[in-house]
Amino acid sequence: MALLPQNPVSPDGLAVRQLCRLGHHAHRHLLSRLSGRDEEIIEHALSVAGLPHLADQDLSRLSGGQRQRASIPMALAQETPLLRLDEPTTYLAIVHQGKCLRF
Repeated sequence: MALLPQNPVSPDGLAVRQLCRLGHHAHRHLLSRLSGRDEEIIEHALSVAGLPHLADQDLSRLSGGQRQRASIPMALAQETPLLRLDEPTTYLAIVHQGKCLRF
């Protein structure tokens, strides 16, 4: 199960893609590099969340809603059969709320 809290806290200095990679960390062996398949999973999670255009943006430069959306691919990259999202649409513009609920 993946859990995304209402107000996720992310380490400073990370880009959206790096945050997403942290979500996939559990699937890697200690000290191993990401495989091509790992990168595909991460890119797919970013795409599903509609964030490929923000993938290289530093989280600190994003709005509150964008930061909330950036946490969603991190949860998706965990590839769990169950996602538990605590108010995932908080801070999101109305147009993104509907998209988020269709994940």
